[in-house]
Amino acid sequence: MHELIACTASVIILTLFIAQTAANTNTFIEAAYCERVISEYCEAECSEEELIEKTEELKADLERMPGVRAEVKGGKLDIYLDGIIGPAGSLGITDNSICVEKELKFKVRENENEQSDDDSGDLDVADDPEQDTDGNDYPADPGNVNY
Repeated sequence: MHELIACTASVIILTLFIAQTAANTNTFIEAAYCERVISEYCEAECSEEELIEKTEELKADLERMPGVRAEVKGGKLDIYLDGIIGPAGSLGITDNSICVEKELKFKVRENENEQSDDDSGDLDVADDPEQDTDGNDYPADPGNVNY
């Protein structure tokens, strides 16, 4: 009888380990999916007007994965991953989720309507540090001082 109880306990413990291993794999897949989706949205450029729309699209894309919930709070995104503990029901655990907080840093493209500062990138002759001030054909340098 003693061996039967030990065998049953061993099978139960083994089942708990297998359930937790499956939950860990699922959590890893969910976390990798969330990271990929967030990086795709943050790398794509958008205008200031599209930021709210992009944030809502990001939230909707994240929530397509079962066991993932998302909340936007200002410039941060709270991601809730459910099912962290595999055998939570058999262990009597009710809180079976974790929260991951990510800061959203979208690339904002400049408006095409903005006024150009008319700076072509060329140096003005008055601003040129290599300007020939003494009339010689070679550039002026601090070591070439005429007394």
